[in-house]
Amino acid sequence: MYRIWMIVMYCAAMNLFAAPLSTHTLPNGLKVVVLEDHRAPLAEVQVWYRVGSHQEPLGLTGISHALEHMMFQGTQTTQPGDYSRLIAAMGGSDNAFTSYDFTAYVQSVPSAHISSVLKLEADRMQHLVLQPEVFGREMKAVMEERRMRVDDQPLARALEQFNTVAFAGLPYQNPVIGWAQDIQRLNVSQLKAWYQKGYRPDHASVIVVGDVKPEVVVQQVQSTLGSVVSKPQAPAIQYAQQKPIVHKRLSLNLPIAHPQLYVGYQVPSFGTLKASHHWEPNALILLSGLLDWGEGGLLVEALQEHHRWAHAVSVRYQPYAAHDTQLMIAVKSKSVRFQKQIESKIKAILSQLATHAVTPKQLNRIKSILIAQHVFEQDSMEDQAYRLGLLSVLQLPLYHFDKWADQIQAIQPEQVKQVAAHYLNADRSTWMWVNPKGSRHLVQPRRLQTWLNQLSIG
Repeated sequence: MYRIWMIVMYCAAMNLFAAPLSTHTLPNGLKVVVLEDHRAPLAEVQVWYRVGSHQEPLGLTGISHALEHMMFQGTQTTQPGDYSRLIAAMGGSDNAFTSYDFTAYVQSVPSAHISSVLKLEADRMQHLVLQPEVFGREMKAVMEERRMRVDDQPLARALEQFNTVAFAGLPYQNPVIGWAQDIQRLNVSQLKAWYQKGYRPDHASVIVVGDVKPEVVVQQVQSTLGSVVSKPQAPAIQYAQQKPIVHKRLSLNLPIAHPQLYVGYQVPSFGTLKASHHWEPNALILLSGLLDWGEGGLLVEALQEHHRWAHAVSVRYQPYAAHDTQLMIAVKSKSVRFQKQIESKIKAILSQLATHAVTPKQLNRIKSILIAQHVFEQDSMEDQAYRLGLLSVLQLPLYHFDKWADQIQAIQPEQVKQVAAHYLNADRSTWMWVNPKGSRHLVQPRRLQTWLNQLSIG
């Protein structure tokens, strides 16, 4: 019965992805992606910019996120706060978010108001006004956001330090929100220059999903954003994708109740692999699931259920990125007494995966979970638009998710073993224990390079 249900869900996914997808590139370089979804008279309108924190030079960390805040603070024809009020008056809602690789602005509105939303987006793409007094107020809000999300959260502070070490010399080393000292030094002139450099049509994609006709949407985008001029482009910052040359280890003492272990392995993303190796992120996705998904997750079963050394175990891998990323294991230990046992067990399980293929039954369990999630996520217009926006700014094929379920099904146990052997090794790893203040470190960090010894949590 379970297999029949999965087949039905898989077929439903294929039918859903058969919905018409239209793509256009305007003369000014703006990409337009339209997906029809006529289940309700609604539309998701999103504008994605290839402007993210990985492009920020030292001293300007957090400037992309700061600019996101200012994009709601008025243009030559609107006042601070008008944008959200106008969207609400249409019966809609709006939001925005900044990441390492992009900044996105999202609106959910009745489909009859798409043209009005696009006019607002065209206005703030060209005519943003950066008032010093408003800027000062928003930077205080950003600093408060950083205090709430990071500075007052011990584990969030620890993860910032972890990323600084794990991504040393690579694009994702600095936090998206920025370092506090950089946020405090930002000024209007710097923000204006960042806006003029990145907020341009040839750096942007307009994604529209909903009860629409593609030819009408393209006309609406052309009449509103088509006249925005792309200025001469500055050369992009180039990063060398270097392999880690040492096994990195650090430890911190912070005011937490239970010891926490973070283990990261530098692994590829869909954005960094050649086409011939594009199966590897899918194999890494399945590998992550084998380690921690539900009953039968290898790390969960060993650390939580069998030995009872841990309160919680999780594994995270984000394959959709422009650069190499991390496969991260997080373990909430019950006591510092179990640190050596936890480390030994993790290493043993990863070694087993690298030398012995899992069974087809084990792998099929994870595939079934993945495909079910894949189907359910398509129920949301916002999620559909998010996926298309992500693919567009990462310059990946827009049909990627059409074929993704088939590609997951095609991964074999031997391929999972292959990525485990190649990527989950000591030279690619960073280990960090975060211990309760006053506890004794039972696993001592190795001496690292000078730059690592200079790290402090403040």
